Amino acid sequence: MLRRLTNCRVIIIILIIIIITRGRGRARRAWSDDIKEWTHLSAEEAMQLTRDRAAWRSVIHHAANVHAGE
Repeated sequence: MLRRLTNCRVIIIILIIIIITRGRGRARRAWSDDIKEWTHLSAEEAMQLTRDRAAWRSVIHHAANVHAGE
């Protein structure tokens, strides 16, 4: 494809677009993604549960123990 293009500016623009739009490496994970995965709670459920500190702590300790055993 690049051989058919005679204008160098067009080639440069195409290559820049390819470089900018292509993701590099593995997608980043947020700590909230891990909490959702380990607790099997939605974000809304987790936020509601955090209001009760004892219940939240129990869920997190259980999730950490299950995850550590994998």
